[in-house]
Amino acid sequence: MGTQEVFQLIVSSFENLDDKSSRSYVKRASILETVAKVRSCVVMLDLECDALIIEMFQHFFKAVRYGRISLLERICMLSC
Repeated sequence: MGTQEVFQLIVSSFENLDDKSSRSYVKRASILETVAKVRSCVVMLDLECDALIIEMFQHFFKAVRYGRISLLERICMLSC
């Protein structure tokens, strides 16, 4: 499995980030925190994973639209 495939799995894990009642919500949030801490987005940009980055932000915007702002605010603070 290559690096881009790993990033695809990571990004796909954010698909239902807006569903806080999901039993895998905590895992998704943990993955998101790890991605922010190690600044995986920078690596994705270096590898020109543009489509994955767009998909990832679409998942983030969907979560914000459904009121999951506090999690994303915390993640943004970690990544800055």
